[in-house]
Amino acid sequence: MLLKIKVRELFLTQNVLDLDQEVGMMKEQKKVYTHVRMLIREIRKSLDKLTILYTTLVELSKTLNLQNCAVWMPNEDRSLMNLTHGLSHGSAVEYHRSLPIDDLDVLEITKNEGVRI
Repeated sequence: MLLKIKVRELFLTQNVLDLDQEVGMMKEQKKVYTHVRMLIREIRKSLDKLTILYTTLVELSKTLNLQNCAVWMPNEDRSLMNLTHGLSHGSAVEYHRSLPIDDLDVLEITKNEGVRI
């Protein structure tokens, strides 16, 4: 009987040590996670919005194999769509900088919830 108790005690002691080790690893992972989150926040604060937008346009173009990628935004009274950002340098020259909101292409794009390529 005493032998069974000693074996059980050794087993429980080993379990406690294993759990302590797992808790230590979890605390370390949480500390690393917190530092990574702080680093990400700082990186995001240091990047200006135009750099983020340009990077997004470049990556979208690569992913979708596009020659150009552009951002069109409505003006304040929503009567025109203005070309605000384009990937190719001549995009503002190649295309009109503004299109009427009732232009057929604009209507076709805005009526869909999906993406048009």
